[in-house]
Amino acid sequence: MNIPRTELWPGGTEPAPANLSGSWQGIFSYLTAKKAPGCFSATISESDGRLAGEIHDEDGAVAAVRPSFATLEGRRVGRDVRFLKRYVSEAKKYAVIQYLGEINDGATEIAGQWFVPGHSSGSFTMTRSKIISAAGA
Repeated sequence: MNIPRTELWPGGTEPAPANLSGSWQGIFSYLTAKKAPGCFSATISESDGRLAGEIHDEDGAVAAVRPSFATLEGRRVGRDVRFLKRYVSEAKKYAVIQYLGEINDGATEIAGQWFVPGHSSGSFTMTRSKIISAAGA
């Protein structure tokens, strides 16, 4: 049986969530107004602060330029979330996208910035679709 963690949010009085495991829906926008925002879905598994999962871009314009499937790998420390998005393709190597975000008080939303060093950047927001309890994770 897994016992949920009970540490508090930094500077807060609410317990930190046991994990971020579950389904998430997201939207990303570009820093420049030349490109339209895009949508994605993600499945995240967290174990001891390590994040792993999958991301599926749901924007047809993005899918025309690169694969719609990517892996997610990163870490969570308190409210801070950092992960890398790597597109899966045997035909071409794509730049790794870095995400830096913060979890809200209810652990239902992650918001922050994404960037490809030296290329492009923007903001993102992810909303939890389903919470998986620590006992079920």
